[in-house]
Amino acid sequence: MMTTTERLTIATENDRFRRQLGIGAAPGRTMLTRGLAALPPGDLEGVLRSVRAFDAFTPSNDPWHEHDCARVDTPAGPVLFKFDYFADDNLDRGAENGLRCYRVLTLMLAEEY
Repeated sequence: MMTTTERLTIATENDRFRRQLGIGAAPGRTMLTRGLAALPPGDLEGVLRSVRAFDAFTPSNDPWHEHDCARVDTPAGPVLFKFDYFADDNLDRGAENGLRCYRVLTLMLAEEY
Protein backbone atom coordinates (compact mmCIF):
# COMPACT_ATOMS: atom_id res chain seq x y z
CA MET A 1 0.00 0.00 0.00
CA MET A 2 1.29 3.45 -0.91
CA THR A 3 1.80 6.19 1.61
CA THR A 4 0.29 9.65 1.40
CA THR A 5 3.76 11.01 0.60
CA GLU A 6 4.17 8.58 -2.30
CA ARG A 7 0.76 9.52 -3.72
CA LEU A 8 1.63 13.21 -3.41
CA THR A 9 4.89 12.55 -5.29
CA ILE A 10 2.97 10.78 -8.08
CA ALA A 11 0.43 13.61 -8.28
CA THR A 12 3.23 16.17 -8.46
CA GLU A 13 5.02 14.27 -11.25
CA ASN A 14 1.75 13.75 -13.15
CA ASP A 15 0.91 17.46 -12.89
CA ARG A 16 4.40 18.45 -14.05
CA PHE A 17 4.22 16.06 -16.98
CA ARG A 18 0.69 17.17 -17.99
CA ARG A 19 1.48 20.87 -17.74
CA GLN A 20 4.53 20.39 -19.96
CA LEU A 21 2.90 17.65 -22.08
CA GLY A 22 6.01 15.63 -21.40
CA ILE A 23 8.51 18.14 -22.73
CA GLY A 24 11.37 18.31 -20.24
CA ALA A 25 9.39 16.37 -17.64
CA ALA A 26 9.76 12.83 -16.32
CA PRO A 27 10.42 10.16 -18.96
CA GLY A 28 7.36 9.49 -21.08
CA ARG A 29 5.27 10.53 -24.05
CA THR A 30 1.97 12.17 -24.81
CA MET A 31 -0.47 10.46 -27.16
CA LEU A 32 -3.47 11.99 -28.95
CA THR A 33 -6.37 9.92 -30.23
CA ARG A 34 -7.37 10.24 -33.88
CA GLY A 35 -10.36 12.40 -33.10
CA LEU A 36 -8.31 14.86 -31.11
CA ALA A 37 -5.48 14.91 -33.65
CA ALA A 38 -8.02 15.65 -36.42
CA LEU A 39 -9.17 18.90 -34.81
CA PRO A 40 -8.26 22.14 -36.57
CA PRO A 41 -4.96 23.51 -35.21
CA GLY A 42 -6.61 26.38 -33.31
CA ASP A 43 -9.06 24.02 -31.60
CA LEU A 44 -6.28 21.58 -30.69
CA GLU A 45 -4.24 24.44 -29.23
CA GLY A 46 -7.22 25.41 -27.04
CA VAL A 47 -7.61 21.80 -25.87
CA LEU A 48 -3.93 21.53 -24.96
CA ARG A 49 -4.06 24.83 -23.10
CA SER A 50 -7.11 23.63 -21.11
CA VAL A 51 -5.49 20.28 -20.25
CA ARG A 52 -2.30 22.00 -19.10
CA ALA A 53 -4.25 24.42 -16.89
CA PHE A 54 -6.61 21.87 -15.32
CA ASP A 55 -6.45 21.77 -11.53
CA ALA A 56 -10.02 20.94 -10.45
CA PHE A 57 -9.17 17.63 -8.76
CA THR A 58 -11.65 16.55 -6.09
CA PRO A 59 -12.15 13.36 -4.08
CA SER A 60 -14.90 12.34 -6.51
CA ASN A 61 -12.79 12.67 -9.68
CA ASP A 62 -9.44 11.76 -8.09
CA PRO A 63 -10.10 9.16 -5.37
CA TRP A 64 -6.46 7.99 -5.17
CA HIS A 65 -5.10 11.57 -5.15
CA GLU A 66 -2.66 10.86 -7.98
CA HIS A 67 -3.99 13.34 -10.57
CA ASP A 68 -3.84 10.53 -13.12
CA CYS A 69 -7.18 10.91 -14.92
CA ALA A 70 -9.82 13.60 -15.41
CA ARG A 71 -12.45 15.11 -17.68
CA VAL A 72 -11.66 18.64 -18.84
CA ASP A 73 -14.13 21.03 -20.43
CA THR A 74 -12.36 22.69 -23.36
CA PRO A 75 -13.42 25.10 -26.13
CA ALA A 76 -13.65 22.05 -28.46
CA GLY A 77 -15.80 20.06 -26.01
CA PRO A 78 -15.07 17.63 -23.19
CA VAL A 79 -11.69 15.91 -23.25
CA LEU A 80 -10.36 13.10 -21.08
CA PHE A 81 -6.76 12.61 -20.05
CA LYS A 82 -5.32 9.48 -18.51
CA PHE A 83 -1.88 8.37 -17.39
CA ASP A 84 -0.60 4.83 -17.80
CA TYR A 85 2.64 3.71 -16.18
CA PHE A 86 5.11 1.43 -17.93
CA ALA A 87 8.40 -0.13 -16.86
CA ASP A 88 10.26 1.53 -19.76
CA ASP A 89 9.82 3.05 -23.21
CA ASN A 90 9.25 -0.37 -24.81
CA LEU A 91 5.72 -0.18 -23.35
CA ASP A 92 5.60 -3.96 -23.03
CA ARG A 93 5.33 -4.15 -19.22
CA GLY A 94 3.37 -2.07 -16.81
CA ALA A 95 5.11 -0.39 -13.92
CA GLU A 96 4.16 -1.28 -10.37
CA ASN A 97 3.20 2.34 -9.67
CA GLY A 98 3.78 5.89 -10.82
CA LEU A 99 6.85 6.51 -8.69
CA ARG A 100 9.49 5.02 -10.98
CA CYS A 101 8.05 4.62 -14.43
CA TYR A 102 7.76 5.70 -18.03
CA ARG A 103 4.57 7.75 -18.27
CA VAL A 104 2.16 7.71 -21.19
CA LEU A 105 -0.37 10.53 -21.12
CA THR A 106 -3.30 9.88 -23.44
CA LEU A 107 -5.60 12.73 -24.45
CA MET A 108 -8.94 11.94 -26.11
CA LEU A 109 -12.25 13.49 -26.95
CA ALA A 110 -14.78 12.31 -24.36
CA GLU A 111 -16.90 10.84 -27.17
CA GLU A 112 -14.01 8.53 -28.10
CA TYR A 113 -14.03 6.81 -24.72
